[in-house]
Amino acid sequence: MIVALACSLAASAQHEEGEFGASFRAGASISNITNDNEGVWRTGFAIYIEGDYALTDNMAVSAGLGFVQQGEKAKGAAIHMNLDYINVPILFQFYPVKGLALKTGVQPGFMVRKSISGYGNTFDSEGFLNQLKTFDLSIPFGISYEISGFIVDFRYNLGVTKLYDITYTDGTREQGRNSVFTISLGYRL
Repeated sequence: MIVALACSLAASAQHEEGEFGASFRAGASISNITNDNEGVWRTGFAIYIEGDYALTDNMAVSAGLGFVQQGEKAKGAAIHMNLDYINVPILFQFYPVKGLALKTGVQPGFMVRKSISGYGNTFDSEGFLNQLKTFDLSIPFGISYEISGFIVDFRYNLGVTKLYDITYTDGTREQGRNSVFTISLGYRL
């Protein structure tokens, strides 16, 4: 009886070919900047709404809109680089079994807020912030599972575009990209 119930719930966890769907997700973001030896992961939150269209019984495309807190913290110090983005994930989804989705695609992102806190007067934070690129393009890789309309989603967004590319007066060069994990819970509307 338990197996029959589980199978019936899983069978309803994705829609049929030609159907549209929508979902809402909220959860945590864990982000860092690549090539920054002084940075460690920053935890924030992420919230998304997404729409999808089933191309076949096991393939779909989706597009969404999300607000995600990104950035990083400095090692051993109370210094935070807070970067907030509006992200637009455009994904291809493959369902190897009912309810389980493997996802990849592209995600343009637009920085809507940036700040550095905790440096005091020892760092030109405003000068650094002005050199940050406000457009971000990443490649998301994800996996999700849906049962009875509830969704657990895990994604990693690999930054493609440079967040910054700075050459200092001594000739050294520093550049970094966004690196973001999200884990969220959602519901299919």
